[in-house]
Amino acid sequence: MDEKLQNAIDGCLNHDRRAQKALYDLCFPPMMALCLRYQKNRDTAVELLNEAFLKVLLNLKTYDQQRPFFTWVGTLTVRTAIDWHRKSLRHTHESLEDYHHESAELDAATSTLPLEEILEMIQQLPDSERLVFNLFEIEGFAHLEIASQLQISERSSKRHLQQAKSRLKQWILSKQFVMF
Repeated sequence: MDEKLQNAIDGCLNHDRRAQKALYDLCFPPMMALCLRYQKNRDTAVELLNEAFLKVLLNLKTYDQQRPFFTWVGTLTVRTAIDWHRKSLRHTHESLEDYHHESAELDAATSTLPLEEILEMIQQLPDSERLVFNLFEIEGFAHLEIASQLQISERSSKRHLQQAKSRLKQWILSKQFVMF
């Protein structure tokens, strides 16, 4: 582990405010990148990051220093994003639509788009779709795990993913997307 990071962790465990600021500065870039995947608005992403960082500080004594620190922080951040989403869920009647694999045309269109443009499209997805898409495609969670975390049915998780992929496919193929 990096000496600067280790010193910040040790200082935080001793309730040193300067160490807390140093740890926050070290954690901000990776945590912000994660938070922006789950929140459309940068200000809201910062709020999410701050809540997640508070959890980092409150749980730092449980961190196993034999494991990668930023993986642990990332897990806490993703769980905080899930908690935020749970709070905002509206219960509606949902149905499952068939899942369709992306076409070769989509693969070709995607390979020519800059990553920033694809990430911007993901940011424009409705909240439920964006959250499930990130958890499934980026974080690698299974639908059963997502359903359990978000307190939705497994069918709803699959439907949100299918809708997100369908919407992204449409945007990518047209290279235009709308703001929600």
